Amino acid sequence: MRRFLWDANQTKQLTMRTIKSQIRAKTSAYHLSHPNQPGRHNNKDARRCDFIIPTLEVEQELWNQGYKHVCGLDEAGRGALAGPLVCAAVILPNKTKPLPFRDSKDLKSEDREKMFEIIKREAVAWSAAEICVSDIDKFGIQTATYLAFNTAIKSLGVNPHFLLIDYYRLPATQIKQRSLKYGDRISMSIAAASIVAKVTRDKIMIDLGQTKVGLKYDLGDNLGYGTKNHKAKINKFGMSANHRKNFCKFDFKAQKSFNF
Repeated sequence: MRRFLWDANQTKQLTMRTIKSQIRAKTSAYHLSHPNQPGRHNNKDARRCDFIIPTLEVEQELWNQGYKHVCGLDEAGRGALAGPLVCAAVILPNKTKPLPFRDSKDLKSEDREKMFEIIKREAVAWSAAEICVSDIDKFGIQTATYLAFNTAIKSLGVNPHFLLIDYYRLPATQIKQRSLKYGDRISMSIAAASIVAKVTRDKIMIDLGQTKVGLKYDLGDNLGYGTKNHKAKINKFGMSANHRKNFCKFDFKAQKSFNF
């Protein structure tokens, strides 16, 4: 106005079993170090790696404590080289049945679209807030993320009573909150927010990809992320107005920055 990210090179070297094992171990350690927090999974759950399938366990315990509107928050595009940051907020109904939500990264594009339609139909409230490139450059990605989260909360039209946030703690808010590492793999509300944020941002980038500058950098395909091809395009043409200056600090063969 992220969640924890795997290093790209490291991820390529890890098998899915190893990734799941690390998620299981780190998430289990987090809950064991916070034994009084609602939503702590038992050891049997940890052995099965059930963190990959979000549940309503955390939400249910908060609902039982009287927090009617439990709001999940997540973002998309934090690590991209180009395009906006999008943060989303979702409040699921107290009596909702378990829904087939997953962390947006675990879903195909068409499945995310289907889940988004379910969220729009079932949620008490949902919203998405976009922070443009110029504001990311002006405020920095951390402050921009906080601003986007706050904007998404204010755009709900319903006052949340408790916030569940993937990885973050939100400063300067009077609303009670909890930060959950790998929250989009634990909490259904956070997983729903991750889907809203991802689908919303993907649509923005696909539309941008149809413009002259978007076609030049293949933004409709890379969605602004630092793929090999995208970096090659930046090396060849320099940065456009859609690129984040502080994120494009690798060696350029072309140092000029163009405004298209």
